[in-house]
Amino acid sequence: MQTIETVAGPVSAHALKKILPHEHIALYYDKIDETARSLVQDHFEPILRDLVAKGFNTMVEVSPRRVTDGWCRLLAPPGNQRSDMEVLRRLTDATGIHFVVSTGYYVEASRPAEFAVMSVEALAKSMISDIDKGIEDTGVKAGIIKVALDDPDSASDQKLLKAAALAQRETGVSITTHACNPSVRKFVANTLQEAGVPAGRIIIGHADSGS
Repeated sequence: MQTIETVAGPVSAHALKKILPHEHIALYYDKIDETARSLVQDHFEPILRDLVAKGFNTMVEVSPRRVTDGWCRLLAPPGNQRSDMEVLRRLTDATGIHFVVSTGYYVEASRPAEFAVMSVEALAKSMISDIDKGIEDTGVKAGIIKVALDDPDSASDQKLLKAAALAQRETGVSITTHACNPSVRKFVANTLQEAGVPAGRIIIGHADSGS
């Protein structure tokens, strides 16, 4: 039986019904605390209940786990540079929605300083660990790889794609992307397939924008 990792643990793939494949629920807090969690839960819980009533039961949380200055340009304090697994667990308990969470990196301007000095192999190893062992001390295993890219000529973006391809081939999980214009989409699809990633394991995000 094939299973999918979620914030609540492995779930049978057959249990997943309608899926929202590219969502951002819990990220960019100035501070992760109970006040922030309560605000997020109070906001999203009725929305999620409405989605459940419409037949949805799964969301893929693609907020970047490793980010220092994300697209929203809200600086996350040290230790808070990832989506909040606890609030996702609470939303699962309250609504029954399954959350599949991601490993990986966001756009170049948001990547932490150590990214620049890490090798392709080291980056891949960090993603593989999130998938196989779990994300830091959260007890949650990533179920998908997320990469966000802006520039086919960027050495940083090229390195990220190579690392994601290595991690995908090792673990078998899919890669979902932030690719907001046609040249980036072509770059992503070609690079990943040339690196051995099956086309059926590549999800091109934001394909409706900039085209």
